[in-house]
Amino acid sequence: MNPWRLVILKSFGAKISGIPFVHSSARIQIPWNLILHHRACLGEGVTAYSLGEIEIQEGSAIDLNGNGIDDECDPDCDQNGVPDFFQIEQGAFDCNLDGILDSCEIAEEPALDINSNTVIDSCEADCNENGSFDFVDLFLGISQDINKNSVPDECEDCDGDGIPDDLEDKADCDRNGLPDVCEVDEDCDNDGDINACDFDDDGDGIEDLCDADSCGVTGQDCDENGILDSCEEFSDCNNNGIDDRCDIQSGEED
Repeated sequence: MNPWRLVILKSFGAKISGIPFVHSSARIQIPWNLILHHRACLGEGVTAYSLGEIEIQEGSAIDLNGNGIDDECDPDCDQNGVPDFFQIEQGAFDCNLDGILDSCEIAEEPALDINSNTVIDSCEADCNENGSFDFVDLFLGISQDINKNSVPDECEDCDGDGIPDDLEDKADCDRNGLPDVCEVDEDCDNDGDINACDFDDDGDGIEDLCDADSCGVTGQDCDENGILDSCEEFSDCNNNGIDDRCDIQSGEED
């Protein structure tokens, strides 16, 4: 769109040589008083009142991203004369958000793109299965990323309320990042407490540490009273090395 802006400025009398840059948000009050030389720049939010003649020389120092460094000194990994940050703002891929063009990273380390599709392999996730890479969804605004972790929110919102799981204020007793309401499959006695936080998973009145049969997990219980042998007091009156309870259960003489 920059070429069109230059054409319009010229049509209103601006004197332009070479290829300067005029940001879409720049405002020029009296264009016929403006002189722009090659690679001169009117940056974002600039207002040129130009009540008198204004001349911006070739290569005048501009800092579009406000980082305190002249744009011509900002990283330009492909050496095309355009700072990387500006190319990224204009749509060049930086899928891992490291401020470096993906094309430059792949050129330096081809192993980052094993399938040679010009996309860094680690960025090819499509968690919502919409046929578009996650980073593209985020860049185009198709998906939101409230918690700024580069994952579309809908892919980490187990209860579908529009809030990423790690930002929920709902109970998460085991602190695993998932609200308890999303782990109902892990509540075998359906008492509302997930197994990880329930001292009696199967609701039989016996704490899990001593439960011989807790939600399908079994342990040694020779007298079949539901309590693990390791949790009961050992007694061996006939000194045969077998707990009396087990002797009785097996029919051995006491």
